[in-house]
Amino acid sequence: MGRKRKPVDWELCKKLKEKGLTDLQIAIRMKMSQSQLKIQKKIRREGGDPYD
Repeated sequence: MGRKRKPVDWELCKKLKEKGLTDLQIAIRMKMSQSQLKIQKKIRREGGDPYD
């Protein structure tokens, strides 16, 4: 049982990335820290459950 993480809206994330925003700016818009977003991306890449 880990810490609760905010869900990431990957569609919004993709749209913001297409606009040319950096990961830091995307994280701020989603009201989360850059490290949280990075961790979520890593979990998603590895195919794990992000909300364990």
